[in-house]
Amino acid sequence: MDSKMVLRRKAWVVLFCLVVFTFQTVACHKVTVTGAPPGVVAPEVAAWYQATGAVKTWSDASLGLTQSAINLKAEFPSADVYQKTLAALGKENQLGLQTAEYLKTVPQHFGNTEQIKLAGYLDQGLATLDDATQVGLLQIKNADEKAVVSAAVASLRASLKVIFALVKPAGTPVPASLSGGN
Repeated sequence: MDSKMVLRRKAWVVLFCLVVFTFQTVACHKVTVTGAPPGVVAPEVAAWYQATGAVKTWSDASLGLTQSAINLKAEFPSADVYQKTLAALGKENQLGLQTAEYLKTVPQHFGNTEQIKLAGYLDQGLATLDDATQVGLLQIKNADEKAVVSAAVASLRASLKVIFALVKPAGTPVPASLSGGN
C-alpha cells in the first residue's frame, strides 16, 4: 500500500471512531433540568438537549463522509457516478442542517408533535444516505477504500437509529427505514 492509501485509511478509522465515541457519549449523557420556565416540562427539555447534540453529531459525521468522498474522487468509476454521489451526500448534509435549524425553533416545547417531525427528518436522512450509498459509495473501485466507506456508512446509519431511539415518542410507529436491519 502506498502512503496516500494508508493516510486515507487512517482518516476513515479516525472518522469512524469519532462518530462511535460521540454517539455513545450523547446516548449515555443524562441531562438534568432544573428551573424550567412555567409550562415547560423538564423531560421535554432534556430530550431536546439530547436531540440537539445528537443531530449536531449526525451533521458533522455527514460532512466528514462527504469530505472523504471528495478525497476519493479517483476511486469512482466515472465522473457521473462521482457527481451523483456528491449530490446525494449534499442532500444528506442539507437535511442535517435543516434538522438542526428545526430544533432551534422548538426549545420551549419538545413534545410528541415535535418528536414525530424529528423522526420524519431522521427517516429522510436514512433514505438520502441509502441513495448516496446505492448511487456511488458502493461503486468505489478500491476494495479497501470501499470497505472503510461501508463501515462509515453503517456507523452513520446506526447513529440515526440511536437518535430516533432517544427521541421516539410513545406510541409512534418506527419508520421502515429506521427499523430495518441495515
